[in-house]
Amino acid sequence: MPEPKKTAKVSSARIESMSGEVVQASVKEYAPASDFIFVQEFPSSDDKNSFGSRRLKLKLITEYSVKDNVFLYSVAAVGLTEGDKATGPILVFALKDENGDGKFETLLTSNEEIVVPSWAARQ
Repeated sequence: MPEPKKTAKVSSARIESMSGEVVQASVKEYAPASDFIFVQEFPSSDDKNSFGSRRLKLKLITEYSVKDNVFLYSVAAVGLTEGDKATGPILVFALKDENGDGKFETLLTSNEEIVVPSWAARQ
């Protein structure tokens, strides 16, 4: 993991919890201090037993918390061509701690809504 810059932006958001209650969450955005390029592997659409890969450049890591209890990190990255030119839309995925054990075990895609887990909303 690259060393992040100082917090790029701090804001707050009202986000619905699993119980339906709306809670105030802190949102901190971090940008890498230098280029960080990584490889994502994915199943081939032609052959389920083979994998393709693509190079990605990290753009932003966003931390979501309620009362200093971090419940979600989202990662934004952009695809790179062979010549390291940015291509296509930014890829976003998130890792969520569902039960407050400090393990971010749930993978969310950019299509999924962010919901504050019950343990974080109760704090």
